Amino acid sequence: MSKNLKMSLFITLLVLVFGGLIAFNLVRNYFIEQFKKNYRPAPVTISTSVAKAVNYQPRLSAVGSVLAINGVTISPELAGVVQKINFNSGDLVQAGQSLVQMDTDLDVQDLKNDEAKLNLNQLDFQRKKRLYGTGAISVSDYDLALSQLQQIEAMVAKDQVVIAKKDIKAPFAGKLGIRRVNLGQYLNPGDAIVSLQQIDPLFVNFSLPQQYFPQLKIGEKVALKVDLYPGQEFDGSITAINSQVTQQTRNIDIQATVSNTDAKLYPGIFANVSVFLPGNQAVVTVPNTAVSYSLYGDVVYVITPVAKKNQDKAVYQAQAVQVQAGDSIGNDVIIESGIKAGDVVANSGQLKLENGVQVYVNNEVELNPLAPAQLNGGA
Repeated sequence: MSKNLKMSLFITLLVLVFGGLIAFNLVRNYFIEQFKKNYRPAPVTISTSVAKAVNYQPRLSAVGSVLAINGVTISPELAGVVQKINFNSGDLVQAGQSLVQMDTDLDVQDLKNDEAKLNLNQLDFQRKKRLYGTGAISVSDYDLALSQLQQIEAMVAKDQVVIAKKDIKAPFAGKLGIRRVNLGQYLNPGDAIVSLQQIDPLFVNFSLPQQYFPQLKIGEKVALKVDLYPGQEFDGSITAINSQVTQQTRNIDIQATVSNTDAKLYPGIFANVSVFLPGNQAVVTVPNTAVSYSLYGDVVYVITPVAKKNQDKAVYQAQAVQVQAGDSIGNDVIIESGIKAGDVVANSGQLKLENGVQVYVNNEVELNPLAPAQLNGGA
């Protein structure tokens, strides 16, 4: 066999080998693509809800602080020794209720002494008044007797005030803090005895950007949410709007008053404040759990029935829809665009979903009681 013939056979063999490999890869890739096109993963099980149309009152959101309408640290006006403590830390007290009784033994004796002088001066004044009427004494003697009587009356009144001030009382109804005095302790004027906060109602101070000023009015309804009680709202109303806008922030300060009859709120806690604006509007809502939030946008999976023959169990398809989520209403969230009322959406199991995947629906544990009836009806 000649050298040229050998080379030709070798080249032909190489062409057949590489051609076969290329053809094999092309055929394999073709079947892989066909498999991908026709492959459908086994349906996953999810639960669903139905997007609802509701009437919604627009609101403005802000962050605020809860404050007591009246709050003081109880302290004595006069020095003295604590003789009796009439409260426990944390008590609810009424206005005028006695909190601390200080020792008044010396003051009582001063009062008795001055009352005795008062009795004597009253008798002396009555005698001189009769004598003055007959002209037996001068006007100056009469005036001196009257002045002495008025002075001793003032001294008796002062003694009574001193004794009264040593019975330290609550200036208003509220909740006491932690006791800071002990029996037998000597107190100077201004020493702290206990904190007293009026807790019903309470103030809530917050601020909003200046552009909302035309929409704010005294009496406008507000609602508070606090971390202490998730999902619970406390109702109130705007009672004061500041007379100027803060130059540094261009916000306007607002004060609302909130009822606190059950004493759940405390002065100083942080609160999320919603200001309800006049007028209602129709909006679409879904459960909060139906929305998948991400940096790339908010997504809701819309569930639609799939026509399948010879299936014992209804099969549905999940379609990812990008939405614009708005305010929350309780456990629901407003969807401003992307879906419409009546659309069935997945409210659990979203981590198992992707666009176009088939699903089974199991609403035995219902997050939204409307979902099963509407979904099965749609199937």
